[in-house]
Amino acid sequence: MMKMKILSVLALSAGLIACGGDSSSNVPTRDELVAQIVDAGGVDQVVAECAADALFSNLTEADLTAVVAGGDPSEEAQTAFTNAVLDCLSGTVITEPPSTDAPIVGAAFSQWASNAFATSQYGVTSWSASRATGEPDVVDCGDNGMAWAPSTTSEVATLTVQFGTPVVPSEINVVQSYNPGTITSIEVVDVNGDSTVVYSGVPKVGADCPAASAFPVTGVTTAVDEVNITIDETVLDLGWSEVDAVQLVGIAK
Repeated sequence: MMKMKILSVLALSAGLIACGGDSSSNVPTRDELVAQIVDAGGVDQVVAECAADALFSNLTEADLTAVVAGGDPSEEAQTAFTNAVLDCLSGTVITEPPSTDAPIVGAAFSQWASNAFATSQYGVTSWSASRATGEPDVVDCGDNGMAWAPSTTSEVATLTVQFGTPVVPSEINVVQSYNPGTITSIEVVDVNGDSTVVYSGVPKVGADCPAASAFPVTGVTTAVDEVNITIDETVLDLGWSEVDAVQLVGIAK
C-alpha cells in the first residue's frame, strides 16, 4: 500500500543518514543516499532521487547532525520532509473547486463541500480532510492520497465538511473510495449552530467501491451549511477507510 511505502521511505532515508556514508563526514552524499535507497528496494530511481532531495532540502545542517547522533530533527523539518516525500510518491493534486453556479431561491440545489477539517487525518496534504472537498476525483477503488483518511487504521474519526450555500437538506451523498461501509453517524449543523443527527448505523462491508451512498434527510426545516460524518474502522478491521467527496442536496434559502 502507498502508506506503507511512504513510511518505509521516511524510515529508510533517516536511517541511512544516521548510519552515514562518507566516513569523513558521517553523512552520505546525495548520490550515495539515492543508491542506498534503491538498493534497499521498494522504490524506483526517480522516487529515491526525489526522497534524497527532499531530505537534504528540508533538513538543516543542525537537523542532519542531530540525526547522525541518533536524535530527531526539528518538528518543522520532519513535517516539511514528510510532505515532500508524500509528493514524491503520490504527487500534489489540487481538488476541483465546488460549483460556482448561483442557486435559485426555493429551488433544489446540489453542491460539493468547499471546506473540510477532521478529528484525525493521515497527512497535511495527501489524505488530509481537504481532500474530501470538491467533486469526486478518485477513479478506482484503493488507497489514494486524493481522499481523506484518518491517521490510523483502527479508530473512530469525524470528518466535518462545510458548504458555501445554506440549504434545507433533502439528501447527503458520501463517496467512499476505499473500504466503504464504515459510516456510523451523519449530523447536519444549521446556520444557527444547532445540530441534528440524520443517520446512525453500524459498519458493514460495502458491495461497491468506490461507493456513492445516498442518505435521505427529513424533518430538518432550517438551512444547513455543515455536515459531520463519523466513521468507525474498529468494527470491520479492514484498514483505512477513505472519503473522496461529500455532496449536499436541498432547497436553497
